[in-house]
Amino acid sequence: MSGRKMYSAVIFSTALLAMAATAMAGETGGIQGITALATVEVDGAKAYAIAVEYGTDLTGAQVSADTFEVWNYAMDLADSCELGSNPAAVTAVYVNDEAEVSGEGGSGSGNYVIIELNTDYQLARANAYYLSMASGVKQVADITADAGVIAASDEETVNYEEYTYVDRKPTGEEEEKTEYRAVSGGYQIKEVDRYTIDVFHAADCFEEATGETVDVDLDYALFVPEDYDEANKYMMVLQIEDAGALSNDAMVALTEAKTPVALISDDIQNYAKELGYGGVIVLVPQITEELRSTRDNYTVSAAVQATWQLVDSVVEEYNIDTDRIFGTGQSMGGMQVVEMAAQRDNFFAALMPVGCQWGNNYNKEVEYRGSAYYPTPVDDVYVWSKDADGNDCDYQNWYYMVSDDNILCVNCADDSFSTTVWKEFALLYSDLTGVEIPYANWNPLETDVETQNANLEALTASENETGIYWAAFEGGNHMATWVYADKVDAIYYWLLSQTRESEMERGKIACLANDFEYADEQLTTEDRVIAEEDGVTAYFVTGKEGAGTAGYNSGQYDMNGGMPQRSPGWTPESITAD
Repeated sequence: MSGRKMYSAVIFSTALLAMAATAMAGETGGIQGITALATVEVDGAKAYAIAVEYGTDLTGAQVSADTFEVWNYAMDLADSCELGSNPAAVTAVYVNDEAEVSGEGGSGSGNYVIIELNTDYQLARANAYYLSMASGVKQVADITADAGVIAASDEETVNYEEYTYVDRKPTGEEEEKTEYRAVSGGYQIKEVDRYTIDVFHAADCFEEATGETVDVDLDYALFVPEDYDEANKYMMVLQIEDAGALSNDAMVALTEAKTPVALISDDIQNYAKELGYGGVIVLVPQITEELRSTRDNYTVSAAVQATWQLVDSVVEEYNIDTDRIFGTGQSMGGMQVVEMAAQRDNFFAALMPVGCQWGNNYNKEVEYRGSAYYPTPVDDVYVWSKDADGNDCDYQNWYYMVSDDNILCVNCADDSFSTTVWKEFALLYSDLTGVEIPYANWNPLETDVETQNANLEALTASENETGIYWAAFEGGNHMATWVYADKVDAIYYWLLSQTRESEMERGKIACLANDFEYADEQLTTEDRVIAEEDGVTAYFVTGKEGAGTAGYNSGQYDMNGGMPQRSPGWTPESITAD
């Protein structure tokens, strides 16, 4: 957010903010402070009202939208609305005796003014910080109450501070950004109060950037059903955030996407009970900027082993059915859970990676962009040397390791980065084994939610030689993927209906354990095109039928899914043609 569009912001330090909040307008007591009342929607935390606290009884006061000038962060995002309009526009103003909306239009007494805001809109991307519940209120007209007159004021009362930070890209580029972030006590988001937030200390976690082990203090949020009973079995979902939510504040991961809130909803918890479980336990680690867990060159940080230690501790503490542990995440988080799936074969009953890439067959010991990386060692604790059947395995042959997994990959068709990588995945399976990955796509802006759920259900019910499905939203962008996905409840029901046992029964595609071989002829058909630059066309590699993926070197695509970056060991001749 670069600046407020309605009028110039008055930015306060903590001390000045406190002064502004207690400033008196007239002798009868003006605005004492404001609280943004919010819920978590598909496009992130969203304010539905602002509670304005006064220092006097407002009984008898007549207030309206004309009494106030109001600003909320969403008002600056009107250009990114895809559905609905007028983000956070004022829809009702009334006096109430508590800091909450009233279905009766207010009590008419008390010392609160409730300013309701329009929430009938959907942004094209999720807002990464709940802290941007930033709001400002200025009383611009006199208020006459039984207790006296509260005079208009030029003072604006706000609930935020200006925050400047450096955004570090995976490419090494840095960009300074400024945001408004609501201060503690300046907002209320009830759904996330059901989570417990804590810090987990993980020791000796391997870092692929340095080849060393480090200790990690990992913030996390944990939901355990209020009626938890040790006598019952529980499902467990590991949900991991995207890199846009990197922070040392666990509330960020809980509010920048709806998944953590959706998973603890009564509907989902009751579904688990219908399946014979006590409910669903949900674990949400909060990854910091310094510990970005997966990088776009297919390497991982110490946060991954820290996550394993955290997962193990939760499984040990609670009565969790190890046949029903699931992994999901968006962007970086999706990359992390699919990497973890290869590190411990069939540990997860199912995965739902959203808007992410992966492929992890990559020689980390070869220098990449000026640095060498180090593959995570197989230690049979965090990374297994044997698969779930007890056979020797190589977790680096990712395409083979996940070939029996239950996976629902979801992305946007115009998010070419993730589309390119998953298309490579689908083409490799088709070339080498003849297996086709079931695929479906639809326009999320032109298709009602009921039909989208039906589309997803039809996809996952289709005939399939693996447990892997691919759903794509037409159009969209990278960060819109989880906005769209979180509206389709069927994805959660699919996830929780899967079992580890079904993976074990299915078995892997055996030939994928073989060494990779190029086909005798590189196909250059239109469906093979990755990108065209300067008269050169890049194509997806054509593999030889019956060959495997051991030793295959995952393509390194640019951030927009364009030409491969000629990563170490890659053979340019195999993907280009005059």
